[in-house]
Amino acid sequence: MDFEQEIKLFGKWSVDDLNVNDLSLTDYINIKRKGNPIVPHTAGRYQVKRFRKALCPLVERVCCSLMMHGRNNGKKVKAMNILKHTFEIIHLLSGENPIHVLVNAVLNSGAREDSTRIGRGGTVRRQAVDVSPLRRVNQAIYLLCTGAREAAFRNVKTISECLADELLNAAKIVDKIDLDSDGQITTEEMAAWISKVSKKMLLIDVDRAWKDLELSEGDKLSWEKHMDELFGEDGDLEDEDDETKKTISARDKRRWATADVDGDGKLSKEEYLAFLHPEYEPRMRQVIIKETMEDVDKNNDGFIDLDEYISKSSLLCIFVILPCTRNIHVTKHCCFKAFFII
Repeated sequence: MDFEQEIKLFGKWSVDDLNVNDLSLTDYINIKRKGNPIVPHTAGRYQVKRFRKALCPLVERVCCSLMMHGRNNGKKVKAMNILKHTFEIIHLLSGENPIHVLVNAVLNSGAREDSTRIGRGGTVRRQAVDVSPLRRVNQAIYLLCTGAREAAFRNVKTISECLADELLNAAKIVDKIDLDSDGQITTEEMAAWISKVSKKMLLIDVDRAWKDLELSEGDKLSWEKHMDELFGEDGDLEDEDDETKKTISARDKRRWATADVDGDGKLSKEEYLAFLHPEYEPRMRQVIIKETMEDVDKNNDGFIDLDEYISKSSLLCIFVILPCTRNIHVTKHCCFKAFFII
């Protein structure tokens, strides 16, 4: 009796036990569909008809995305070799089936919501929209391959190693966010993850600024050096007029005094973090509130009227991220309040 031979990716990886947990993406990354084998090259013309791209095998779509830009442009065999090497690395590092890792990475990397521009009467506004399943897959593949390509630029790591890192990190990010491992991500878990990532990015920013100031880890930044960096020769604000310099200096002085916990007139690296990014430090709340009110409340009446709100609405977005329960009332004809929430 003849038995049908199982088709394996690169002769190694099977898809028998693969399941797509996201119901909306089942039809778009289902690599077990009849007539849609798990191969990196089918020679199909998927671009000739709308939505036919969804029939292209997921692995081949990743190969096609790797073919774009630079030395890889149009080189299908080279892209296939990159992906083959990537899968070998993934299996070596995690011990898992690389196809499972790829599918999970695609599931986690595509945005579920987006915004589009809607124009009417000469004005343009942003409207929140749901992302279609096909675009979710497209965007996920693009982001994963672009991230690997940029990470490999001027790096001793090969693009295969960088792509393996991207896929592994994307596949496991849900496990990192899901603290109680119940398979569901709650609002609290997502807020904690965003706070953790934001804090990490802030520390990177402060490290970069600290190096630009030519200070070591244990050094402190003096007020005089800060002023020289702003208004001195080749300073960032050297060409500003005297009135602007006076205003900026007074505002920085107030923020400096609040950030200086030990009161020695100098800022450590941790205190400098609060100075640069006061919106993330609870002790800096009142400083941010005062600065925002100075920018928005132009008539100095202690209220935000409608015209002031519209003209400076971008500044009021800071209210959303401040962890404070206080609210600021606007004038009666405006009929709303600007709240500090979260």
